[in-house]
Amino acid sequence: MEKTDRLLHQNILKVFLGYLLPTVMGMITHSLYCLADVMFIGVYVGSTALAAMNICMPIFTLFTSIGLLIGVGASTTIMVKLGQGDHESPDKIFSLAILCNLVVGVTISVLATLYLEPFARFLGATDQLMPYVSQYMTPINCTCFAFILSSMMQVIIRADYNPKLVMIATVTGNLFNIVFDYVFMAKMGMGIFGAALATAISPFISLALMSLHYILKNNTLHFTRDCCDLSLLKRILQNGIGTFCLEFTSGMIIFVFNIVLLKISGELAVACYTIISNIAYVGKGIFNGIAQATQPLISANYGAQQYDRSQRAAKISMLTAVGFSTVVFLLVLVMPRQIAGCFTEDMNLIEACIPAMKLYFVSFVFTGLNTMLMYYFQSIERPKISTVVALSRGIVLVLVGIIVLTPILGENGVWLTITFAELGTLAFAYPYKRLVDRRQTQRAVHLLPQVTAK
Repeated sequence: MEKTDRLLHQNILKVFLGYLLPTVMGMITHSLYCLADVMFIGVYVGSTALAAMNICMPIFTLFTSIGLLIGVGASTTIMVKLGQGDHESPDKIFSLAILCNLVVGVTISVLATLYLEPFARFLGATDQLMPYVSQYMTPINCTCFAFILSSMMQVIIRADYNPKLVMIATVTGNLFNIVFDYVFMAKMGMGIFGAALATAISPFISLALMSLHYILKNNTLHFTRDCCDLSLLKRILQNGIGTFCLEFTSGMIIFVFNIVLLKISGELAVACYTIISNIAYVGKGIFNGIAQATQPLISANYGAQQYDRSQRAAKISMLTAVGFSTVVFLLVLVMPRQIAGCFTEDMNLIEACIPAMKLYFVSFVFTGLNTMLMYYFQSIERPKISTVVALSRGIVLVLVGIIVLTPILGENGVWLTITFAELGTLAFAYPYKRLVDRRQTQRAVHLLPQVTAK
């Protein structure tokens, strides 16, 4: 296939940039609409509503995680198959992913709506926060199937050689979200419910635009009824579990931090963390964009046993992530007051954010590298190590950091926990990548005589 040949033979940097710019642009606007929610809620409702919004973030993260579990898992499997020259299995994988997504999405929508209050209480909603949490979660829960489907289709269509359409769809949906935020909150006075309603509408706009990929017949992947294959489902889930853990544990971190900060410092610290976590969400979104832009390139070349190209693609993604993470850290270090002031006019909250931001964003020096490493292992179908990396930095070492650092440093220990987790993960993940690369190089040397003989 001509489109697959571009991944296998064109200049790696050129192909990478062709995927990178549209992917990162979509991630940036997605992150910006999340920031817009925070800004509008902070200005038009207040710090209590900000804390309530942060209580809701884990459930929202769950929806995105499931979409990426299926989407990235299917995309990786599809690209490896195409790299191997198999042009039949990708249609089955695509169809199976769609079917799984719809079943899981509708089921979660129903359950999350029926059991809203018990789940909100489990996430830490107090009596004071519960009215705001309920207002925010209701529209989100009712439409979670659309969030899951949109997350999955973005990855699938991007892998189906149409990253520009994905960018247009996500940017448009996200911009409409910001516009609806303004209309529902500033003009109509709908409060936090208006922010949630704006968020709930946006994936439908993105899905409508992404459907053009099939209406205009630009797709190389087609739906087939012959898709119920348990071995393929297992492979999809294995190849996507690392991304699921990466996304889902970010929601768990929010949950853990909310509980610890409420206990140590109260609701002001939780409101502070809402601002910090949303700024971090923008950065992490760009890291994910860089990684997802590289994934088709790595997987296709790995499937074709062109290990030198897959390793070079990984190196480019890591260098790009390091450059971006350095810029973010320096910005936070130099102008924390100005950044925090974009989200709230509460001077007490701004003053609380300044030292917290400086401590928290030290972690970004390592976050980008770990994200690239996790996606690299996943792209070459190493689900075990990708899952270990995701869980280590996402929850295991975070809990260790909370237990070790908080009793010694108090609230500052909470802000330094992510740095502790990222540095600990990098200490074993990068050496393991070096080991994997050496083994691939040795395998390529053994394969060369066979190829020459043919």
